[in-house]
Amino acid sequence: MIREKWWAAVLGIAWAVSAAAANAVEPAAWADKRLPAMDGMVLWLDASAQPAAARARRATASGNGDGLEYWFDSSGNDRHARQSEEKARLALRLDGELGSIRFDGRSSHFSLNDLGLSSKELTIFLVVAPSNNEGSFRGMFSAHAKGEDDFRSGINIDLGPYRTGMFDTINVEGAGIVGIQNLRTQSGPFLEFRRV
Repeated sequence: MIREKWWAAVLGIAWAVSAAAANAVEPAAWADKRLPAMDGMVLWLDASAQPAAARARRATASGNGDGLEYWFDSSGNDRHARQSEEKARLALRLDGELGSIRFDGRSSHFSLNDLGLSSKELTIFLVVAPSNNEGSFRGMFSAHAKGEDDFRSGINIDLGPYRTGMFDTINVEGAGIVGIQNLRTQSGPFLEFRRV
């Protein structure tokens, strides 16, 4: 059983696409104005924006401690991540204007299905605060083709294969990437937010 717990505040994914293929969309009305619109942004999951997003979409209000059915996309593309199973919903944590979402490392996750996206290049940024690393590739992000493994058909960002006492490993695997590699350039304690 996976026992790792971690927090995610912001998840942004920008696919690098040609100007002809990129749909010019405005960020959602609830999107943080401090992050300028980016060409090719396909998904922007910001925990701090969830209460405003819920109000704008006339959904059940998202308050501190609430289990979220949807993590609303701020990119303007309406790619809202969902957890349909009530018992597996993730808790929203609010501290003033800062929001985070707690993943329990067992059944809590969000899903986006049938996006029909592909790219040869992409940029992903995460703001996370893992509480520990028990090894066995504890995941922070995964994307893959339907019915295929993420490390063969998409991308996986995890904490690597081995147990560590510090937040010192970020392993990225995916189509065209050979083997395990640590892209983390510095070590730091767990339970502190880091941009990766």
